[in-house]
Amino acid sequence: VCFVAKEIIEAIRRYNSRARKADAIRILLIEELELNKWTIQSLRSTLNVIATQMELNPQSQLFLKRDASGGVHFRYRRSDGGGGSAIPDVHRKHFDEFLPELAEVDKVLFEQARKGYERIGQLEHVRNSLVAYLAEDDPDEQCHLQGFPSYGLRVLDDVEKQMSAFYVICSGRPFEKARLR
Repeated sequence: VCFVAKEIIEAIRRYNSRARKADAIRILLIEELELNKWTIQSLRSTLNVIATQMELNPQSQLFLKRDASGGVHFRYRRSDGGGGSAIPDVHRKHFDEFLPELAEVDKVLFEQARKGYERIGQLEHVRNSLVAYLAEDDPDEQCHLQGFPSYGLRVLDDVEKQMSAFYVICSGRPFEKARLR
């Protein structure tokens, strides 16, 4: 009788431990999704500005600037002024770290997280391609920027849709909050 009681108590303890671990991972993934929401919004804004500049001001200079801390910024110059914005990083540290563990503690959440993880790769591709095209000094190579804004915006819409579904599963709330830090 004591053995059975001890085993039942141990099983309950393990179950509670797995639930706490899944909740902790969920919280970290929510924070990372919110950071990536900021990245999506920033990239969307940058791609819209590039498309507008190329259409309305074909002589605009589009380029990349790196700051002292390694940050990357989009800039444009035209005859009457200019502007630009930061190009934030894509965040995937918690996905990289906890995705295998999540497979052990919550299979349903893992399946959704895996889909979200794939979209983070697409988000990273859009960001990295944008940086590469803007960093190119050769005007012939900058021609890749011509069609890139429409492509990038389509990919960002798909990424945000999938991340939104995963965010709702994790938090129970709509995917509206974006975090800068």
